[in-house]
Amino acid sequence: MVKFAFILAFSGLAFQVNGQDDEILASGKVLDATTHKGIEAHIRYSSMPTGSINGKFIDSTFSFPIFGVARYQITAEAKGYNPRTIILDPNESNPAKKVTRNIVLTPTGEAIRLSHLIFAQGKAIIEPQSYQELDGVVQMMKDNSKMEIQLEGHTDNLGDAK
Repeated sequence: MVKFAFILAFSGLAFQVNGQDDEILASGKVLDATTHKGIEAHIRYSSMPTGSINGKFIDSTFSFPIFGVARYQITAEAKGYNPRTIILDPNESNPAKKVTRNIVLTPTGEAIRLSHLIFAQGKAIIEPQSYQELDGVVQMMKDNSKMEIQLEGHTDNLGDAK
């Protein structure tokens, strides 16, 4: 844990702010959904909600430090693939202060599979662990306003048929 202090100056007034700065390493790979091989992609990241911290890569991997509690939006785009946005939350870091999330790209024209859309059993309530993936879908829709979506799903055979 690194301690820091900085001074903010507004209209001749100075304020000292003391705090703690927890650096967390965000990293991952951009992978093909079918082959699971790395794909060279244009990767952009920015802090949420302001976007004040941002950067970009052209590679099949990414790694950058994140600070504090801000979530980060990471988007990967590659020729011949649907773009994909994920939301990275520093609260998911492991004890070594690392968060690893891969971005899986689906070839253009193929269905994008949401693997973490979980409902409470026997109810039409989406479980909180699904929110992060849904946030990524929302961002992808915002970034691609002409995108057409066909939503399909299935259920299990547990519970009362009523």
